[in-house]
Amino acid sequence: MKIAQRYYLILTLITLSARCPAHKQAVVKVPVADACGLEMGSCTKQITDYYATLPYAPDSGSYGCLRIHQLLFNELVTITKEYPGGEVGVEFSGFFFLDGLHRKRHDFWMLKKDLVLVNSVPQRLRKYIPPPVDYEKPIEEFSKNVLVLSAPWFDEKTNQIYSVGTRFLRQLEKDTETEYGVSLVSFEKKAAISALVPKEKALVYAAKSFDASLQTFLSLIRSWAHQKGGFIPYVYGGCSFRELLHDVSYSKISGTKCHAKASYWDRPAVSSIVPHSGFDCSNMILRAAQMSFMPYYFKNTLTLIKYLRPLKLGEKLEEGDLVWYSGHVMIVSNVEKNLLIEAIGYDSGYGRVHELSVRQAFHGMKNFEQLIHAHHARQFMYRLNSSGGLWRSVYRLRIFKLRSILETTY
Repeated sequence: MKIAQRYYLILTLITLSARCPAHKQAVVKVPVADACGLEMGSCTKQITDYYATLPYAPDSGSYGCLRIHQLLFNELVTITKEYPGGEVGVEFSGFFFLDGLHRKRHDFWMLKKDLVLVNSVPQRLRKYIPPPVDYEKPIEEFSKNVLVLSAPWFDEKTNQIYSVGTRFLRQLEKDTETEYGVSLVSFEKKAAISALVPKEKALVYAAKSFDASLQTFLSLIRSWAHQKGGFIPYVYGGCSFRELLHDVSYSKISGTKCHAKASYWDRPAVSSIVPHSGFDCSNMILRAAQMSFMPYYFKNTLTLIKYLRPLKLGEKLEEGDLVWYSGHVMIVSNVEKNLLIEAIGYDSGYGRVHELSVRQAFHGMKNFEQLIHAHHARQFMYRLNSSGGLWRSVYRLRIFKLRSILETTY
């Protein structure tokens, strides 16, 4: 994900002192909740309106789009600060990121209305909330008896569409030949709900080898790049998939956000679910890897290049390896056919999740053999846009081994 350095500069300059310290555990009660990299109450009183109108992606101006993440139903956070207007500062154990000063962090801001305090949930219902993903714990501690959605799922009882990556506790005794039994909590009604999820829309934890998890990861990424009847749009800070888009049009809009000039990318012709559903480059990898039960917890591109190992001279390139250049990351999807998958922004002319060849992505590059040479030689390159024209300079391309997460300590 390309998280602009200016956001982190602002983060280091603003005062983070809490007006109302809380440190309370809360659970997300909506299918998808946007999270921002800045406390928006510092610039606007209409905080709810700002979150409700977050566009697909920023273009210029510090406040064009401050989304940095999306939380899903059933995910747990710790509220650390409360602000007037209904905004809270939270910490989340499911990932970490390095900011512009290379500090390790897992905090952001979101709307309090998207959360419910755990201590307000009746004790009898708390057992139905799945344990949180926690990068400091072994995977089996938070994945046993857990179902993860691998496709959007509509539940008739709650009348909600839940995103891929949403986690539910299983009800094994309710399983059928074609469906998994799960438990949901209706936080509004304070009641437990039993539901059945089609097996083709779900992943369940089992102790797997890395190679098995890698195949699941690749299957997910490939399916997201080749959705029938539509596509998954690029969403800056996006980490969800609830719907497909069909209209490919988008536009750059200039206006005012938080009393400051800004421009941003939006899709005015699309009447879509809010918050917008989609991925950016690093969040797509994060979501797919965790759904595949991999120990992958890197929120942005700055973090993954710190913790993953570069491809060594003479080392074999594998499907699933990551191709990185400043602000962006792509996945090697087919070595034999020289294909990559990415979620890429709007100034490229794409604005979606898609698969493309090395030749289509980089000027003068025909295959992975040449790309590997560019990696080792630190070769200057050009990235191409959707029309095949020179789009942006690539001063240093690097290839990272996804498998090296097994060598990583956090």
